[in-house]
Amino acid sequence: LRTLVTHMYRLGLRNTRGKKVQLNSLSLLLNNTFYTGILNVKDMNFDGGHEPLIAPHLFQDVQAILRGSTNQKVKRHDFRFRKLLSCHACGYSLNGETQKGHVYYRCHTSGCTTKGMREVTIENLLLKPFKATQLYPEESTLLDELLKDTEQEWLVKKQELLSTLKLQAGQIEQRRERLTDCYVEGGLDKETYEERKQKLLFESKEKEAAEKELMQDKPAILAKAKKFLELTKHLVKSYQTGNLEEKRELVQITTSNLVVERKKLMIAMKSPFLELAQRYDLSFGALKRDKLRKHHTTHIYSDINTSAIVGEPLTKEQLKPLLDLILSAVSELPEDNDTTNHDI
Repeated sequence: LRTLVTHMYRLGLRNTRGKKVQLNSLSLLLNNTFYTGILNVKDMNFDGGHEPLIAPHLFQDVQAILRGSTNQKVKRHDFRFRKLLSCHACGYSLNGETQKGHVYYRCHTSGCTTKGMREVTIENLLLKPFKATQLYPEESTLLDELLKDTEQEWLVKKQELLSTLKLQAGQIEQRRERLTDCYVEGGLDKETYEERKQKLLFESKEKEAAEKELMQDKPAILAKAKKFLELTKHLVKSYQTGNLEEKRELVQITTSNLVVERKKLMIAMKSPFLELAQRYDLSFGALKRDKLRKHHTTHIYSDINTSAIVGEPLTKEQLKPLLDLILSAVSELPEDNDTTNHDI
């Protein structure tokens, strides 16, 4: 709901009379089907013929939220790794504290064997898996070529899918015509007619949205993959030059778990950073994505001078399974937590 409202105000959204929406008009705005492309005039629904500003499913989700309740939490940002580190022995979060000008993260559970770890040490250890995800220039060039090949294959399939959607849209239009005929002939009362008509209008808008999404779906995924690969090229530099919030964001984007055991830091990478860091195993067909996630997600570092394990540049054939996994991974990422939206 908050995302929708923010989006509306960024667009400078206006009501059906062209006046800019004020805060006290939000209730009317959020219940107005006009923004989905459907006009409601005197309790009668019509296809507005204008470009919808929001998807029908988003409008219906908002209605569900308005009928329920939401809790808003205030975010706090104190230490760089606040609530990002957990204790291996007891499972509790490590607390940040400052001593003699240095930041430490300690477990305060009574009797716990985990000792404190300095923030600078954690940062140096994090750079190891970050470096492992970075591509050689040759690999970047080959992945760009593979992305172009994938795009060409998609263009061939797109027309077939579009034809299917257009056929379904035509069937919905026929159902609307039959419904109108039935109403005119007295076979339905007005309330039932409007209820069924609105349902068909929503179905029609869903098909239109699906067609629009299809036109952008694969290109959008490919664009995400390109931005993801660009991010990995500069991941270490982005972390080193970022401010506190940017560094926290990069850690949350790239890792799913940070566990401290005595003086060791265990780092679990998120997908698709995980696939990139493990690309040398993937290139030989030794691992599939599910196995990789279960058995090869954690890197253990105990010495800040330990070098990240890096192999030789992979060939185009070896990079193919890696690209498939990257495309699959970025397609599953939610838009409001997309790794590719990070400003590098």
